[in-house]
Amino acid sequence: MPIVVVYGIPEQAKPVQIKSLRADLAFAVASIEELGVQPSGVYVYPLKEMQDFGFSSGLGAISAVVQLYQNEKRTRGVLEKVAKRVVETIKRREFADFKKVGCDIQFLAGISYEEE
Repeated sequence: MPIVVVYGIPEQAKPVQIKSLRADLAFAVASIEELGVQPSGVYVYPLKEMQDFGFSSGLGAISAVVQLYQNEKRTRGVLEKVAKRVVETIKRREFADFKKVGCDIQFLAGISYEEE
C-alpha cells in the first residue's frame, strides 16, 4: 500500500490534469514488479499550492513523497527506480514546466496507537 503525496501542484492545474496524474502515478508505482502492488493499492494525493493562504513554496518546484512499508525486496535499487519513475511521470505533465521535480522515499513504521 504505497502512498504518494505530491506537493506544489500549481493552482492553475485543471481537475482533469490532476485526475490523470493520480492514475498515471498509481500505474507507474504499481508497474515496479518488486513492490508487488496493483494500481488500486497505490494511494495518490496531489496537493495544490495554496498561494492565497501563504502556502506557496515560491521555488517553482514539485516534490513527491512516497511512503511504504519496509520489505526485503525493497532494496536501494528498487527505491531509486520508484523515485525515478515518479519524477518522470510528474515531468510529463504540461503544468510541470518547473526547474525541479524531486521525490523522497519514506518507510512507514507500522505502529499505531488509539485512545478513547
